[in-house]
Amino acid sequence: MHEPMGLPLQMMLSKNKPTIWGLKEKIAMKTLKKITCKATALRKVNDLVSSEATT
Repeated sequence: MHEPMGLPLQMMLSKNKPTIWGLKEKIAMKTLKKITCKATALRKVNDLVSSEATT
């Protein structure tokens, strides 16, 4: 029962691969941007806190 279902699914997946990969890449880029934004924000906060502590 697995074999007949598996083949068309595989063909569909291989046909849709470019779009799926494109979507995954877009999502990955978005998450990366979010992470880097958070990291820079955290760094700024840390800098402010450390400068406040030193003065």
